[in-house]
Amino acid sequence: MTKAICSIPTCPEPHVARGWCRMHYERWRATGDPLAVRPRWHPHRLPDDEAAACMRAAGIEPLEPYPGTQHPWPGTCLTCGTEVAPKLANIRSGRGGCKHCAVAKNAGPTHYKWNGGSTGYESAHQRIKRQRGKAADHLCVECGQAAAQWAYDHSDPDERLCTVKGQELAYSTDVERYQPMCYLCHKAFDGAHAKAS
Repeated sequence: MTKAICSIPTCPEPHVARGWCRMHYERWRATGDPLAVRPRWHPHRLPDDEAAACMRAAGIEPLEPYPGTQHPWPGTCLTCGTEVAPKLANIRSGRGGCKHCAVAKNAGPTHYKWNGGSTGYESAHQRIKRQRGKAADHLCVECGQAAAQWAYDHSDPDERLCTVKGQELAYSTDVERYQPMCYLCHKAFDGAHAKAS
């Protein structure tokens, strides 16, 4: 014995009630028309431009169209440059957008992303790697061999100083003021600069 199917010509689903499948029967119950399709209602969905403004206010530049409040939304942190995917609902509830910056803020001055109002030595070097890649992917500007480190060129008028392992080091927050160098050339370059100053 063959099971009855929905009486809607294009529907192959099994009959449930009144000659229709469950979907068409429920549509009839809700609207009075088994073919009526109600638009989905999203009670928490913001307009796209408003959602993007919330993300930007939290320091995240969206990379994709707005997916809804409860879905991860890929974006780039405007503070540290890391790609993150927070949910808009979390941002609106005050949890913040970038987990990396939140960790840095809570970890204090020993964390490489902590800025306490300014970018530190380690954070500056992490930024160079993110924006310009590894030094090893370049040639040394002095000898032409494979580079190993990003070397600060000591040309920044807003040069910063920090103490690392008892040694005072100069650095810049401007990624363009670094050049790829091998270990030997970097050591010689910094040594010559130290003698000159």
